Amino acid sequence: MCLVRKPAFVQEFGFVRVHPAMFGWFRIHSMYCYDVNLFRDRWLGPPGALEAFWNAQRSNPWFQNHPILSDPDIDLSTVFPVLCHGDDADSHRRRSFTVLTIGSPLTRGRSSWDERFLIYVMDVNRSVPETYDCLDAWVVYSLTELQEGRFMNVDAYGQPYERSLSGPICGPYRGVLFALKGDQKYLQRALKLTTSWVSDKCCMYCDARTSGPNIYTFFGEHAPHRATLKTTNDFIVNGSRPNHWVRCPGFDISMVFTDWLHLVDLALTPEIAASAIVELIKNDDVWQGDTQEERLRQAHVDFARECKRHRISLAREAIENEIMLYKIRPKFHQLLGYYTFV
Repeated sequence: MCLVRKPAFVQEFGFVRVHPAMFGWFRIHSMYCYDVNLFRDRWLGPPGALEAFWNAQRSNPWFQNHPILSDPDIDLSTVFPVLCHGDDADSHRRRSFTVLTIGSPLTRGRSSWDERFLIYVMDVNRSVPETYDCLDAWVVYSLTELQEGRFMNVDAYGQPYERSLSGPICGPYRGVLFALKGDQKYLQRALKLTTSWVSDKCCMYCDARTSGPNIYTFFGEHAPHRATLKTTNDFIVNGSRPNHWVRCPGFDISMVFTDWLHLVDLALTPEIAASAIVELIKNDDVWQGDTQEERLRQAHVDFARECKRHRISLAREAIENEIMLYKIRPKFHQLLGYYTFV
C-alpha cells in the first residue's frame, strides 16, 4: 500500500489508504499477466466486437477529438473501451456505501460478477467531500495511465513517484475511458454539478428548467430545450465545478451516462404509472365510487390484494397518507409524482 499525501481533512478524519486495486489498471494488468486469453475475453469481447464498436463511434465528436483515438497511427484493435459505474448501495441499519466499478461495454449479456471489476467501496457515513476528491484523483490518474498504456513516473499530484512497476501495463493494449455512468447522486458528487433535480436548472446536458419556456416536461421533437444542448466546454465552465473527471484526457459531456435503472425504472415508470391511474379514476369504468378519492381507494385495495398474493411487502400507512394528499388537483401533462401509491 501507498499513502496518499495528507491534506488537512486527512489529519482530522483519518488518513486514506490507496490500495493498488483502486487503480483502474491494476485489475487489467493482473488479468493480462495471469491469462491473456481471459483478458481478451473480458475486455475485447467476442470476435469482431471491438472493430464494430469503434466503427460505430468514428462519427461521434468525442471520438474525433480524443487525443488517443484521433491519432491516425493508432491501431484500434489494441484499444478497448472502459466504462466506469458509480452508485450508492444501502447496507445494514441504513448504512450507505459508494461503489465504483469498471467494465467493458463489449461483454454485455453476462452476470455482473463477470463483467464488472471493483475499484473501491466507500462508507458514506465516514467520508467527507475531500475524501471523494482524493479517491477520484487516483482513479482518474490510473485511467490516464491506462490510456497511455504505460506506467508513469509521477503521481496524481504531479510529484515524482517511485514505484516498482514500469513499462507497458498490458502489453500492446491500452484502455480508453468510454463512459462515466451513475445515478444523479453519484454524478452530482463526482462531477460537482451546478444543476440538480431540486433546482430550477435541472439538467446537466441542456438548459431545461422546472419552469419557463424551457420546462423539462416538454418532450416533443421541437421542445425548446432541445436547442440548448451544452458543449463540453460549456459544461466544464458553467455546468460543473472543478473536479478530477473533466481532467481525464478526452473527457466529453457525451460520455456521461445516467443509470438506466434509476432513469427508467425508478423515475419514469412510477410517474407514468401514476399518471395513468389519475386518468383511470376520472370515471367509474374501472373502479366504482362516487368520487375520485373513493375510486382511488378502490384502486389501492386492488393493489394491496395483488401485493399480498405475490408476497410483496406494502407500506400501507405511507400509501394511505399519500392518498389523502390526492386532494391536490392532478396535472397529467406535468407528470406530478403520485408514484408512492403505485
